[in-house]
Amino acid sequence: MKQGFKQTDIGVIPTDWKVEPISEIALVRTGPFGSSLHESDYVREGTPIITVEHLGEQGIAHIDTPMVSDYDNYRLRRYTLILNDIVFSRVGSVDRNSLVKKTEEGWLFSGRLLRIRIKDKRVHPPFLSYFFKTENFKNRIRSVAVGQTMASLNTQIINNIEIFFPPLPEQHAISEALSDMDALIAAQEALIAKKRAIKQGVMQELLTGKRRLPGFNGEWKEKSIGELLDYEQPTKYIVNSTEYAPNNEVPVLTANKSFILGYTDEIHGIYENVPVIIFDDFTTDKKYVNFPFKVKSSGMKILRQKHKFVDLRFVYEKMQLIDFVIGDHKRYYISEYQHIKISIPVLSEQNAISAIITTIETEIKTLEKKLEKIKLLKQGMMQELLTGRIRLM
Repeated sequence: MKQGFKQTDIGVIPTDWKVEPISEIALVRTGPFGSSLHESDYVREGTPIITVEHLGEQGIAHIDTPMVSDYDNYRLRRYTLILNDIVFSRVGSVDRNSLVKKTEEGWLFSGRLLRIRIKDKRVHPPFLSYFFKTENFKNRIRSVAVGQTMASLNTQIINNIEIFFPPLPEQHAISEALSDMDALIAAQEALIAKKRAIKQGVMQELLTGKRRLPGFNGEWKEKSIGELLDYEQPTKYIVNSTEYAPNNEVPVLTANKSFILGYTDEIHGIYENVPVIIFDDFTTDKKYVNFPFKVKSSGMKILRQKHKFVDLRFVYEKMQLIDFVIGDHKRYYISEYQHIKISIPVLSEQNAISAIITTIETEIKTLEKKLEKIKLLKQGMMQELLTGRIRLM
């Protein structure tokens, strides 16, 4: 074993690090039982109460939080959150947790959560929250969860789990280093959100003709989708194998949010007449595709430009602005699709608008790639710092 390290039941750690069960360093409480709080108790204004979906990697999400009245807030005061509490998912995604910050002090937590409140001054709560987010700990928590149909935790399970930690000054140094990475991630996410808002604003103005680019003033013409685009079902392009691997070359596509299901090594039946728009009968998502591909099923639909006066990217972005729900359902039969009308300018203006939107989209993708690199860097830092492989003190 490497000098300066020791073997424990939960792994090899530095000799000066401590190992303790959570029961020794924290108080654990389950949220209120369902009989104590019902959805009918929620009010428009009051004290927020968080549940599983509010537990984010960088903290508690302040989106769509239910509210309870002052009376219920007092009645449920045992479930009040204070600064540096750690809130765990109790059912389902049992490896999710978030640290309570000053902005969430006084909020409540629901019965689907567990609250961990540090009582041991040897432990810095932000350090412990980062420790809980390591893959090693997540694997351990998933392995001890109970339940046949849905994983769940209880106070006994949490109390019995052992954690390890360095001396307090090193905990503070580790937390500060990882907090700096979280700040970088938050700044990058804010920049991406700003760029997306800019793109949406540009689309609303340019794609509707509310704002015209310099040099363009001609009248826009109304055309149906059927006049602009050809339709095809990709019967010949369906992938035969369900075994996908990242080292293969041809992507297998679906129109929903997952988009690229995987990659295939099948060389026959590849759709190469790109660019196209893909969608299917069961999703509101549409995708603009400009690379060869195969598809998962014949439920996919392919649209391609019918005439030279059509810029497919322009039509795609225009379609993104329109609600294509037909009747009282969301199945997009091509017989209904083709009759929907949109207004378009001359090809040169379509090209110019598409170029602007494509440029913004490229900038967003560049920012997203940078965000992924920052996240990977943070993961690497967590792996090294929270195991003692790299020491900051």
